[in-house]
Amino acid sequence: MKIRIKIELILNFMKEQGLNKKQFCKLCGIGMDTLNKLLSNNVKIRLISAYKIAKTLSIRMQDLIEFF
Repeated sequence: MKIRIKIELILNFMKEQGLNKKQFCKLCGIGMDTLNKLLSNNVKIRLISAYKIAKTLSIRMQDLIEFF
């Protein structure tokens, strides 16, 4: 089973908060490489990174990822 991060949630959050990539990464505590992987639909990220993003977006992990 593969997972995919719902990047539209990240992009919408960044837009609503007026954040660029660097600011979002600092807020989440993730690296730019991790964010760039997500935005290019490379789903190989660490679970802790997904958790940090979900926490920053104030959503559950289940709402951030989808299975296919």
